[in-house]
Amino acid sequence: MKRAAIVGATGFGGLGLIDILSRHPEIEIASLSALDHGKEISSMFPHIEGICSLEVLPPEQAGTEGIDIAFLSTPDQAGMKIAKKYYDRNIPVIDFSGDFRFSSTSEYSVYAGNKGMSDNHDSPDLLNHSVYGL
Repeated sequence: MKRAAIVGATGFGGLGLIDILSRHPEIEIASLSALDHGKEISSMFPHIEGICSLEVLPPEQAGTEGIDIAFLSTPDQAGMKIAKKYYDRNIPVIDFSGDFRFSSTSEYSVYAGNKGMSDNHDSPDLLNHSVYGL
């Protein structure tokens, strides 16, 4: 059984992950975090009742202890600030944003610039370790 952390659990992607992972026979949802935090996920989203009742923590309090895989369901430029703490502990990260979609900072800069975001990548050392999948 793999223990999963979901960062960005209260957004559309995070809620979808809770639904999917709660039915996976080899995954246990062990940690939820989001900017909208401080309550059990099922009290925030009644359709989750009976599926998951973990408290949603602030992202900075999301720990790595006992976590086998981390899902980052965060907006662009948020995951790049979070991924390193998991990577440094050899925890695989699946990121839903565009933060690790490219293998070089120059490619990322073009992408970010086209979206009107800062073209600076906060974790450029992780880009060559990432794999993009769709």
